[in-house]
Amino acid sequence: VVTDLTRMYSGHICVAGIDLDTRNRVRPVSGLLRARLLRTNGGPFDIRAILDLGKTRDIGKAPEIEDVGFSPKKCIDLGDMPPNEFFELCVASASDSLAPIGPDLRQFKSSLATPELQGDCSLVLMKWPATPRIFVNDQGRLRYTFSDSVELSVTDVRLYQEDLETPDRQQVRILQERLKTSPDVVLAFGLGRPWKQPNDFMKRHYLQINGIHIKNEPGWQLASPLRAVAIPRAPVGPPLDSIDPNPRAGEDVSANADKKKPSFVEVAQRRYPNAFKKWSVQEQNRLREMALAGRSLRDIVSALGRGPGAIFRRLALQGLSVYGELELNEPLILRDWSEEDEASLQRMTENGESLASISKRLERPPASVGIHAELGGTERQNNSEATDAAERKDNVVHGREGASAKAGADVPDHIKKAREKYPRAYEPWSDEEDEQVLEAWRSGKTANEIAKEFGRNLGAIRSRLKRVGIDPAVGNQLEAGTTHERDQKSRNQAMSAQVRREQILRQVRARQQRSADPRESGAGPSPHAPQ
Repeated sequence: VVTDLTRMYSGHICVAGIDLDTRNRVRPVSGLLRARLLRTNGGPFDIRAILDLGKTRDIGKAPEIEDVGFSPKKCIDLGDMPPNEFFELCVASASDSLAPIGPDLRQFKSSLATPELQGDCSLVLMKWPATPRIFVNDQGRLRYTFSDSVELSVTDVRLYQEDLETPDRQQVRILQERLKTSPDVVLAFGLGRPWKQPNDFMKRHYLQINGIHIKNEPGWQLASPLRAVAIPRAPVGPPLDSIDPNPRAGEDVSANADKKKPSFVEVAQRRYPNAFKKWSVQEQNRLREMALAGRSLRDIVSALGRGPGAIFRRLALQGLSVYGELELNEPLILRDWSEEDEASLQRMTENGESLASISKRLERPPASVGIHAELGGTERQNNSEATDAAERKDNVVHGREGASAKAGADVPDHIKKAREKYPRAYEPWSDEEDEQVLEAWRSGKTANEIAKEFGRNLGAIRSRLKRVGIDPAVGNQLEAGTTHERDQKSRNQAMSAQVRREQILRQVRARQQRSADPRESGAGPSPHAPQ
């Protein structure tokens, strides 16, 4: 069940939760997870979501021991855990301090951090007093203060706008009011990936708040944001003379005494009347007609009485290229992809054309083109469940060489030239390949070695590393070939200096010999010259 939903940079997210079988913390990792995997964008991820990750593998290392590799395409959304049950699970899994992270967690400036690769774990749920300490600072950053000297970054996706960069000030204000009245709060802490601050001498894992869970609004979601509490008005009762002073014996005066607590389905149906009901053929046909007609998401939700997540999932099942990053009423987004479109996309991708160029030629939005390119033929062929990890890596590295060669004369000259040295230059990247590049880097390989292994040009490898917060220009082995190139440069400089010194010495000796030779100086023999 998802407990942490973290915003990252450039429209990416990080997800973590609790394994319901073992009660251990887990963080599913597959390269860089894109925001389109959020439930509001048609994906499976939201707070309280119960997910079947499919086949996973342990890839954790200190302090991120919770990391498990998985395939987002095989992730199944099993619905939501009821809000109160979710909060009880968070409380039961929470500790009273940050001690599980270990003694390496220390204060650094106004934050808390551990040195790179230090720490016993990276995810901690912790009970915290409900004090209103969340705010947006002068730089527009969302912060949570614990004392006069410590404040941590808040990365909870629910508190940001759709760009995942701008804090949602309305949600922050409402949460502030909830914190004033909530009896219990559970904070989801997490150590971020290591990075080096300017003027620091080392990389550190900085502590941040991945999620804020409050008892008086348990398990609020992206799909159902916090709402301001209306000030209740004094109830207007019946006239005093109409009240029976002697109610019948045994009759319960309270209307709510035996009222059954509503289930999460009933709560959802108050907002979306048809939520969790089976889709009829008529509903599906109407959904398709409205989508292809360019109607807005709000209109479709209102007409069908279903939530946005259900709308997106049903459209996806009908084969429509709808993704929540886009507005439904944008032109050409919902047009079906024909086999001819898919073939044209694959051919242009193999030829190394840019996303903008393909989008213009196919008359489709860049986001739709990018997603279909990722799900396209060449990558799909290499995604068999039967292949083991080594075979999958070999497919990723070499699987497109044949396709690139087939393109032949259609490939631009500059791409042909680049592929003479790097066979897979200018080809699209997959999430799996991003993850393997990161694993290769962590194993100690240089960017130059990774470039040779993956058949990619050096600039592409450096660019992918920078996307995950690794600066290839910093450190001992961080820049491909840096050690060798710098050593060679130093040797060349030393050799040049030695050659220069020898030249100067030869010139000095020559001048000394000329001054000592009377035939060169034009003077007679020196009285002190040896005979």
